[in-house]
Amino acid sequence: MLPRTALHRLRTRPEGEDGFALLTTLLVMAVLAAFSLVALQQTIGNTAAARKDQDWVAALGAAQAGVDDYVARLNDSNGGYYVHTTATPDPANPAMGYVSAGVPKWAPVPPAAAGEASRGSFHYDVDTTGYTGTPTTQPNGNIVVESTGRVGSRTRTVRASVRRSGFVDYVYFTDLETQDPLEYPTTATPPALNRTQAAAGCTSYWGLRDANCTNIAFNNDVMSGPVHSNDTMLVCSNVVFQDTVTTMSAPVAANGGKPYRSAPCTATTGTVFKRTDSPKTVKKVSLPSTNLGLKAETGPAASPRGCLYVGPTKIVIKGSQIRVTSPWTKTVTPGCAKGTYFTIPANGVVYVDVVPAEGTSDVNSWGATEVGKPVCPASGNNVGYPIPTETSWEYPCKAGDVFIEQEDGAVANALSSRLTVSANNSLYVTNHLDYAGGTPGGAFLGLIAEQFVYVWHPVSGSTNLALPGQATAFTDARISAALLSVNHSVTVQSYATGDPLGTLNLTGALTQKYRGIVRRNTSGYTKNYVYDERLAYDSPPRFLNPTISSFSAVRTQEQKPRFR
Repeated sequence: MLPRTALHRLRTRPEGEDGFALLTTLLVMAVLAAFSLVALQQTIGNTAAARKDQDWVAALGAAQAGVDDYVARLNDSNGGYYVHTTATPDPANPAMGYVSAGVPKWAPVPPAAAGEASRGSFHYDVDTTGYTGTPTTQPNGNIVVESTGRVGSRTRTVRASVRRSGFVDYVYFTDLETQDPLEYPTTATPPALNRTQAAAGCTSYWGLRDANCTNIAFNNDVMSGPVHSNDTMLVCSNVVFQDTVTTMSAPVAANGGKPYRSAPCTATTGTVFKRTDSPKTVKKVSLPSTNLGLKAETGPAASPRGCLYVGPTKIVIKGSQIRVTSPWTKTVTPGCAKGTYFTIPANGVVYVDVVPAEGTSDVNSWGATEVGKPVCPASGNNVGYPIPTETSWEYPCKAGDVFIEQEDGAVANALSSRLTVSANNSLYVTNHLDYAGGTPGGAFLGLIAEQFVYVWHPVSGSTNLALPGQATAFTDARISAALLSVNHSVTVQSYATGDPLGTLNLTGALTQKYRGIVRRNTSGYTKNYVYDERLAYDSPPRFLNPTISSFSAVRTQEQKPRFR
């Protein structure tokens, strides 16, 4: 027990202060509790905001998963799944259709690992009118998929353009990187090959074909767009590949394991692959076997119907109209004309066929002695080819050849509509071909030949000829179009003859079976090929599709969320 004096010392504080101390303690505790509550609320708020941010990011991934799901279904069915649209959804697909008006069905995003639950879901709507076309619109091979991803309370929507990958995905596409057998001479001194030997030995890929087949190289060229070859490319010096380069070729041991070759180039400096240090090896991209299917677009069953002509045919473009000269065409397709300008047909297709045999039931067949029947000139055809003094070129009188240009080659007469011209035989570009307003102007031109596509280059002996009505030779050609030679090459006529022709300026795409030559030594053109980016999601009317290809999303853009 403490002494009384000690107890007295412990009680020296006045008794009235005990309550004040307790109140102070309680106040301090209350303030601390309030601060703790505010901190807790702030933490909870930050966690909720972080969760919303995570959900917002994840919702975009869920929307992309919807696009991927549709593309996979399309490829699994080899394109047959296109029949399922927003109007006709697949009842077995939980991502298509609606529970009720404005209430979509949702499919779960597959979890990252087995056993995990999926927090995300997606719904998509599909529009295939661009893929199939309608009575009033032309098909462009494009399917539009609008996919909405949902995670928690967050939704995001993307719109994707889906189409088959194929030859129009490239500014330059070649199946075989060697000269067309028909371009070889009929006689040759060994080891050079003649035409018969080339037809036997030059129709395979490099390494399998005759070693004496003509080499054609990239040299001093600029390629502004994706490039693809199914063959092994020969790349020499000062070549600029601005975009991706792909090939079916395996690595070439003699070239450091890169999938292209540089021997027998005399120089290999200055070449630049801007996207990668060499081409990427990919699967084969196949060409169609024929363009004859386009003829059906001009028949009575086609709706709308294109124009059919036969024999050598001259086509002059002026804005949204064309003027056609076609002497052997006896019966003009309804809605089309000869000798005067008329509006490009609604389906955008003009097909030029061979002159049918005499005395048949074909509406363009002439009788042997029929009045008005054209008479073949001593040489050439009935539309003015060859031009005066032109030598060294044969123009068949009755073949399905096309000669096309814009009026006077003037930009003022550039194409302002959508048009595909297809030739049963060969097609000649005889002057400039531009788009009114450039590529943003909306015009589209497809030029297809069963045989060759030629940039016309008339010569007299070894001298370049001026085009009719012009004082100087045609140089620095401008061609805005998708060019396709189904069985042969896109090339320059008489490329090894005459003075240099300047630059061949192509805006669009070039597709060919065999490598076409545009320059030899100092004659012909240098190349300036620029890809028309619209070809990644659009195409000229009824342009041919590749025979073997897969679907992919070629352009994806985020939209305002469709569902909230």
